[in-house]
Amino acid sequence: MGFYYWYSTITGHFKKSNIEKWFRGIGKETLKMLGIKKGQNLLDFGAGMGYYSLLAAQISQTGKVYAIDRDRSCLKNIKKIAHKEGIKNIEVINAQGEIFLPFKDGVIDVVLLYDVLHSHYFTPNKRIKLLKEIYRISKHEGLISVYPKHMDLEEIKKDMKMANFCLVEELALTVIHDNSLIKDRVLNFKKY
Repeated sequence: MGFYYWYSTITGHFKKSNIEKWFRGIGKETLKMLGIKKGQNLLDFGAGMGYYSLLAAQISQTGKVYAIDRDRSCLKNIKKIAHKEGIKNIEVINAQGEIFLPFKDGVIDVVLLYDVLHSHYFTPNKRIKLLKEIYRISKHEGLISVYPKHMDLEEIKKDMKMANFCLVEELALTVIHDNSLIKDRVLNFKKY
């Protein structure tokens, strides 16, 4: 049936649109351009409806994808869609607003921080604490990909540097934001 079918059936969003385009090809292209590969363990922090998590699980195949969000209904939908699509390598985790991430040190290959680091969710101090926690769980040379919507680019670069991440590339990619496909800047950092 496909992601779009299950997404529209489970969520009630039946409008053929950007979501369909995302699930039918653009999303996987974007994730592969970011550097997501088979066998990687990935954390989608602030996963929302799973636009990135579900496709990353397909790409990763033998790796594990963790979708963390504080919205239980979003996580429930991710689980339903994953079940319908036969995706077994995705785990949803309900975040209660805590900064601690439930992982051992150095186990995550890729972290997606897409439209979640801004002041609506985190004070500057809490954002730095979160980034240090992400540093802890990331593997050496782990990829931390940031879509800094609603943030000043220099501010996020400074915060990432404070958390010991190194900027390795800025990409202009098609991303999905508020159910719209937009071409925007994504920043990729590495843990060294």
